[in-house]
Amino acid sequence: MSDTPSDGLRAVPGRAEDAEGRFRTIFEHSNDAIFLLDPGTDAILDVNPRACRMLGYSRAELLALRISDVHPAEMREFVAFARTVLDTGSGWTNELGCLTRSGSTLPAEISASVIEMEGRACVIAMVRDISERKQAEAELQRYRENLERLVEERTAELHRSEQRQRALVAIGNAIVANLDRHALFEAIAHALREVLAVDRASLTLYDPARDVVTVYALAGPSMSQAFPIGAELPRVGSHLQTVLDERRAVLCHDLEAERRTAFEDELLREGLRAYIAAPLVTKGKILGTLNVASEVPGRYSEDDD
Repeated sequence: MSDTPSDGLRAVPGRAEDAEGRFRTIFEHSNDAIFLLDPGTDAILDVNPRACRMLGYSRAELLALRISDVHPAEMREFVAFARTVLDTGSGWTNELGCLTRSGSTLPAEISASVIEMEGRACVIAMVRDISERKQAEAELQRYRENLERLVEERTAELHRSEQRQRALVAIGNAIVANLDRHALFEAIAHALREVLAVDRASLTLYDPARDVVTVYALAGPSMSQAFPIGAELPRVGSHLQTVLDERRAVLCHDLEAERRTAFEDELLREGLRAYIAAPLVTKGKILGTLNVASEVPGRYSEDDD
C-alpha cells in the first residue's frame, strides 16, 4: 500500500473538481486529525497527515489497521456513536480515546458527519487531541481542592463587609460539596452575586502550547452567543491578554467608552457594559481567568478587583 494519499475522498459522486481540490487541501493541511471510516466493515479508508502524527503511524500502517485497533477498549461506545452519526447526520463526543502506536491512550474530542462513498454511508471524523486540556482540568481540580484552604487563610485578612464574608463561605461550601463542573461554577457565580452585580460569569482555561483561551464554564442570566462554552480566543489581541501576561485583574468601567478589542465589541453587542477579569494562578502557573460582567456601566470599582 502506498504512503501517498488515496483518491478515496475524490470518489464522492457530484463533487465538482474545484470543490474536491479545496476539500483535499483542507483534508491534508488541517490541524485536526481527520479519519474517513466505514463503521460497517470496521475499516479506516483514509487519514490525513495530522492523524498519522497524532497516533505515531505512517499512513500505510494506519490504513492497514481497523477501527477497533484504534478504539480496542471502547468499540461498544464507538459503535453507538457511529450509529448516532449515521442516523442523525452528525455527532460530537469527548468520551472516546485513541490508542497510539506507543500503547498510550490519547483523550480525544471527535466531531463527525456522514459522507457517501461509492453508494455506502461512511463517517468522516475530525479528531482533536485534548490531552493538554485534560491536564489543565486536572490542574483546575487541584486548584479547586486547595481553594477551600486558601479561602480560610484569606478570610482573616479581608476587611470587607459581612456580606462579602458570607459569599466566601458559600464558595467554600460549594467546593466541599464536591459538585460537578457546571454545578460548582453556578454555586460560585451565585456567591459572587451576593457581593457583586453579576449578569454573566465565565471561567476560561489557558493553553500555552496553542496560545489560546478556552471558555470552560458560564453562568448567569445573560448567556453568551459569541463566546459559548468551548469557544477559543487567541491570547494575543484579546481583552484577556493583560490579565494573562501581567497576572493581574483588569477592570473595565464602561465598554462603550473603553473597549479596545474586537472581543469587547462582541461583549458590548451582547448588552454587557462593564467587566472584571482576574487571573487564576496556582504554583506560579497561570491556569486561566475568572470573569464577571454587568449590563450596567460603572457597576464595578477598584475595590471589587
